[in-house]
Amino acid sequence: MKKNIFENEKFIFSFFYNEKTGKFEDVNFKDKDLNLLEKKILKEAVNLFYECSIQELYEHLIIRIENRLRDYSSQPFTEGVLMPENLKEYKFFQTFFRKILKNLISKDIRSRINFQCLKPSEKWTYLNDQKKHQTIMECLKKFKFPNEITEKNIRILRIENKSDIFIDIQNMFDIDMKNKLCLYLEIFLKRSLEESLNIYLETVVDKNKMRRLKL
Repeated sequence: MKKNIFENEKFIFSFFYNEKTGKFEDVNFKDKDLNLLEKKILKEAVNLFYECSIQELYEHLIIRIENRLRDYSSQPFTEGVLMPENLKEYKFFQTFFRKILKNLISKDIRSRINFQCLKPSEKWTYLNDQKKHQTIMECLKKFKFPNEITEKNIRILRIENKSDIFIDIQNMFDIDMKNKLCLYLEIFLKRSLEESLNIYLETVVDKNKMRRLKL
């Protein structure tokens, strides 16, 4: 196997990729001039490279990292654009990791939308859809929505595959804001309720499923 090494002015990131097993090996980074958040992001990235498929890394690595690093007690979701502090770091690493992973992803994977789904917990699996609905809405009461939006504006349209939650957000008309809110609702619910949950925004008018905002 050939060692993949990527270097810039702030760090060196390296790994082996076993094409036969689809697994990463010997994943490491070397600090050259990283700030504290950047170090934390790379440490989580190393762990996730071992845990996740290449496809999942390409599509959701930064979402998973932000989910693990966010301190919900000190960084609540506030009004306006619901983005984490120091967003520039997350944007940088999204671009960086997608660039280095793109060439490793097979054409077959690139051509289809597919997610590595976490297996729902046993407790969540045994809840019927009505109970899942009630549990989600109860949990959302703790979410800090932007001004004039509450959990009452969130309408769960349906639940598929036990963990795919399709929602509509009422009284919010900016589509970018809707996408961002949808993304951070997912992060919050994964952290607070059930890690396997995937939240999708679906407009009631056209019924077009909208892919979650990609970081």
